[in-house]
Amino acid sequence: MVNKTSAKKQKNITFIGTKSINEYARGIATQFTHKQEKEMIIKARGNNMEKAIQVCELVKEKFSKEKPVIIKDAKIEKEKVASKEGEERLIQTIEIKLKQK
Repeated sequence: MVNKTSAKKQKNITFIGTKSINEYARGIATQFTHKQEKEMIIKARGNNMEKAIQVCELVKEKFSKEKPVIIKDAKIEKEKVASKEGEERLIQTIEIKLKQK
């Protein structure tokens, strides 16, 4: 996965965190409709992976009436993350690429 500092410069990437599913879905829908993005990437780690999938499904179902949104690609990987104590551990990550037809 791309680190957050370099990925923040790319407007088509959404990192899933503490916001509600609806907020993320609305943001992605806005990128597709008003910013004319053709592709959006949803990224999440650990416990937020399920939320990323829910966001993806919500965008596909509710926010893509005029121009359908499809899943172009999905990746599930593991990433090494340092804990507060300095120990490295593996965390699962997901990256879902959505494309507007």
